[in-house]
Amino acid sequence: MSTQRWEKNRKHWNISTSPYSFCGALEYYNQSLPLSRAVGDRRMEATALNNIGAVYLALGESRKALEYCNQSLPLRRTAGDRSGEASTLNNIGSVYSALGEKQKALEYFNQSLLLLRA
Repeated sequence: MSTQRWEKNRKHWNISTSPYSFCGALEYYNQSLPLSRAVGDRRMEATALNNIGAVYLALGESRKALEYCNQSLPLRRTAGDRSGEASTLNNIGSVYSALGEKQKALEYFNQSLLLLRA
């Protein structure tokens, strides 16, 4: 999504990019994680882990983001959630990009792209 389009959508939907809104999201994702585990919903667990990773990435905590995304990936694969797997691969690519590991980032982006095109 282009920066201009993101800004338009952010203003329209009143999406805050402040650390406080990310912390609020993190709080809810951290509440959903044990609930999804308690009911055995692996797909929801993977989504919560992926989303927690995305929030940590947005907060600039790349290593923590990678930890959560790497927990999400095998759950996505086990559940056969190809679009979710592509999303997690894309997030891992974004983490590696933020860490300055561009080649590794590209590998994950390409894996994500292959899944989306399949």
